[in-house]
Amino acid sequence: MDLSFEAKDGVLYGSIRGPFTLREAVDAFTEVCIRALRLGVTKALVDCQDAVGQLSTIERYQLGEQVAFNCHAITAAMVRVAVIGAPPLVNGFAALVASNRGLQSRTFPNVEEASQWLGIASSAAGPFI
Repeated sequence: MDLSFEAKDGVLYGSIRGPFTLREAVDAFTEVCIRALRLGVTKALVDCQDAVGQLSTIERYQLGEQVAFNCHAITAAMVRVAVIGAPPLVNGFAALVASNRGLQSRTFPNVEEASQWLGIASSAAGPFI
């Protein structure tokens, strides 16, 4: 798995590429919270369109639960996380679980919808997304 970040205009842009496991996905999304805290940003846009993997329903539940727990433990000021991806890899279940545990997160099929939810200009993502 390849994970990269860039902060621009108060938003943390992330990209997850290649194959990943549940553990790597938990680590990657926890890193989003760590980086956001270090940079003082509260919005993150993570592109998973080039990620490859297969998580069971239980693993998706664990992903959402663990990331929400980790992010709460890292920072009291929660990050709002928009994830770009498409089924079957990104189906929204992990984001729903995380949201139910206090981490504002949603999945979107494209940068325009994700940017609108975050309240940022989609053009701000530039070449990163």
